[in-house]
Amino acid sequence: MSLVATPITIARYLRKLGADTRALAYLELDQSLHVIASGGNLEILGTTTINSNKSITSQVDILVGLIPTGTAPVIIANAQMVKDRFFDLHLFKELERQWVLLLDSTESARNLQADQQVRLNNALLLEQEQKSEKK
Repeated sequence: MSLVATPITIARYLRKLGADTRALAYLELDQSLHVIASGGNLEILGTTTINSNKSITSQVDILVGLIPTGTAPVIIANAQMVKDRFFDLHLFKELERQWVLLLDSTESARNLQADQQVRLNNALLLEQEQKSEKK
């Protein structure tokens, strides 16, 4: 998604974060949490269609209990709804609108998983060595 096609609110938020334009999708919601506008790859949320006549929380399970947010933004790193795709979920308000922004974190999440696996493997080897030394 280019910054040109991105709503000004999202572009401003990304600039404030110093983030790049790796946005996968965004939702702009009214006070009753109905979608006013959306863009990007909504499949990352596990859906391809959004019904603007229904609350988004009845359509996207991950948002239940998270929105509406208070005055401070909420950020959940490395969320996953679709196999092998990770995203950072940003929830924030501007004026009377609730915004949901998903930024692609697939590469960094995979790297983190690989690093964690190496540490676990090393810990397991160390434990096995210590057990064999006690014998």
